[in-house]
Amino acid sequence: MSWATSGIAIAGRRLSADQGRIPGHGVARAAQSLNAIVGWVNLLQSGSLDAAGSKRALETIERNVHLQVSLIDEILDLSRIAKGKIHLTLRQINLIPLIESALDVMRPRAEAKNLQVEWQWNGPPLRVNGDSERLQQVISNLMSNAVKFTPAGGRVRVSLEPGVREVTLTVSDTGKGIATEFLPFVFDMFRQADSSTTRGHDGLGLGLAIARKLVELHGGRIRAESEGVDKGATFSVTLPLQTVQARPEQQGGSEISNALAGTLEGSRILVFEDHSDSREALAELLRRLGAVTVTAESAQDALTAIGLQVPDVLISDIAMPGRDGFALMQSLNEHPAKKAGRIVSIALTGLSDPQHARRALQEGFDVCMVKPLDLGRLIEYIASAVRRIAEQSK
Repeated sequence: MSWATSGIAIAGRRLSADQGRIPGHGVARAAQSLNAIVGWVNLLQSGSLDAAGSKRALETIERNVHLQVSLIDEILDLSRIAKGKIHLTLRQINLIPLIESALDVMRPRAEAKNLQVEWQWNGPPLRVNGDSERLQQVISNLMSNAVKFTPAGGRVRVSLEPGVREVTLTVSDTGKGIATEFLPFVFDMFRQADSSTTRGHDGLGLGLAIARKLVELHGGRIRAESEGVDKGATFSVTLPLQTVQARPEQQGGSEISNALAGTLEGSRILVFEDHSDSREALAELLRRLGAVTVTAESAQDALTAIGLQVPDVLISDIAMPGRDGFALMQSLNEHPAKKAGRIVSIALTGLSDPQHARRALQEGFDVCMVKPLDLGRLIEYIASAVRRIAEQSK
């Protein structure tokens, strides 16, 4: 059996097991991805590829493995929701940092397409009762779709409209739009407006179905509007403002400082983050807890700082322009102190997508934390890790 037919056979056996619930184009996309993996693996095993060909093979395999993992994650999420096994940790959440974190992650892709992104909020914090990771998943899905379906030079607008008892987040774009006849089905499972064999985007049509379920679990509602094909689309999520008792999302900075003063005394911490306000706020908090902090806004600055003095802890954002947190870690993995386990590395991500956390660990980070940060958990982890390193060096 050739690699091509074996790949198709694998796809057929695995994906047809869902009794036809996954649509034909979804099976075809997944089969193509599996086919690519099997094909390049066979070529690598044959030993016929030169260095450039091997590099291309590994990059293609990695890219398609990520596609498969994303597909599996979406199906598992939907299965958990259907069985009532999604656990929400309700806290008092300020929506503004969630939105801005999702925007930070989305911005490089928007800039690559020369999209105009509009967002401005000068009002007070808007707090809802919810699970920060799951709401981040909803917000990121809507923003990602807006960027994906908007052609180069278009516009994506994000806005908030607070009410007396509710708040509405709106993500609108000037992109592909939604056909009038398809609009009632846009949140259905496995439904996509373009199901032809020439459709231009991957996916099975699960993202919006999952988003609707998660919003409903938070007591909210989600709706889609569009004037038709090529006339853009608007997605709105309405959530109730605080109406039930929930734990605060995290302590205020002064409360943490007072409760944990001196916890990080003498530890050296490097904060790598391109967003200046976030970088300086975190660095200042760590200083107040006794740490010696150094900041870097680029991977080169971070490597230079490490060359001058090796930190005990590296806190690195993942998504940023140019060389990102993954690229920094790939360089740092060759450092003697990292190899010896004397640098604790913490990745920060604005997305709750498990794929980001898994890749962070694969690249060499010790842990991956989702923004907005649970500062108490971050500080406890740093303190514990620094103590462990100190004990090992005795």
